[in-house]
Formats: sequence, C-alpha cells, structure tokens
Amino acid sequence: MGFFDNVKNSFTETSQDLTKKAKDTTEIFRLNNLNKTKEKEIEKVIYQIGLAFYSNKKDECTAMFPKLMAQVETLQKEIAENKETIERLSTEEICPNCGKKLSAGAKFCIYCGSSTEAESVSLKTSGKKCSNCGSLLEEDAAFCTNCGTPVPKENTIVEPNVEEEKVEEISEDKECQTKEEVQKKTCIKCGTEIEEGDAFCLNCGEPVK
Repeated sequence: MGFFDNVKNSFTETSQDLTKKAKDTTEIFRLNNLNKTKEKEIEKVIYQIGLAFYSNKKDECTAMFPKLMAQVETLQKEIAENKETIERLSTEEICPNCGKKLSAGAKFCIYCGSSTEAESVSLKTSGKKCSNCGSLLEEDAAFCTNCGTPVPKENTIVEPNVEEEKVEEISEDKECQTKEEVQKKTCIKCGTEIEEGDAFCLNCGEPVK
C-alpha cells in the first residue's frame, strides 16, 4: 500500500506543478501585453513633449538636432509639392463639345469622344468674356460653353421701313389738309369762321353749305 500511496502523491504534485506553470505563463503573457500598452502610452507622451518643444523652440531644436531638423524641412517641402500636384490634378476641365466635366489634361472627352485639343485649336473667340465665369466667348455664341450663361445680344440698328414712312407721311399730310380745310371754312356772307358741325353762321345766320 505504501508504494501506491507514493505514486498517488507524485501524480498530485505533478498536476499541481503543471497547473502552477500554466497560471504563471498566463500571468507572464498578461504582464507583457500590459507593458507594451504602457510603452505606447509613453511614446505618445514623449511625442507630445517633443512636438511642444519643437513648436515653441525651433531655434534650439536646430542647434541641438541639425540633421533631424534638416530632415523635417525636406519632408515638409515634399509634402507641399505633393499638395500642389494633387490640386493641379484635381482641377476639372469642361468638354467644349458636350459641356461635361473632365479631368485636367484630358485630350479626349470620355463622354462624347471629342478631341479637346482639336476643338481648342479650331475655336474662334470673339475677344469677349462671359459675365458670369470670365471664360472667353466664341464668335456668335449664344451661351457660354463653360457655365452656360446666356450671352447678351449687341444692340443693333434697325433700318427704317421706307414704305411705312411713306404711309405715315401721307396720313399726316391728309390730317394737315383736313385741319387746314376746317380752319379755312368761313361764312360765305360775312366771312366769319365756321366751326365743324355748325349748320348756320353764328354771326349772320347764313345757312352753311
């Protein structure tokens, strides 16, 4: 019986050791992850300290870290150049044929297939600009090809209609003649002027013929 008791005790101790090692391994893994998290927090704090120092004391940073500051300036210039390129590439152009938006530098319209270069060469501008967007207007254009704003027509001199003038002159002459006849109508007996519609002369009573 003593032998079996010893075997039983050894198994118990072995299982306890394995359980303890498993717990220790889990605890080590947890502590390692916790340390990594805290190291990242430290990096953030150091970054904030460095950023504040860089923003407030650039001259001292240049004196203390000339190579690093030169590297920062080089990267900043590259970023500025990239931004300019992005802005230039993102600028939209308008197809002169269908009026739809195109990417900058496009040689052909992806909607109607028109050649933007050929169109731009053949266009004849009038030298005038659109009142809305300032784009040059084509000759005899009724609308701006860039924004669609109507182009106001120039004031044209309307030639007078000769026949209408003659009719007006004749009618005016007749009116003048009629007025003159009315004014010249007088009594045949006493010479007193007679107004239109009078049946007798108001001066002598002579009937008006």
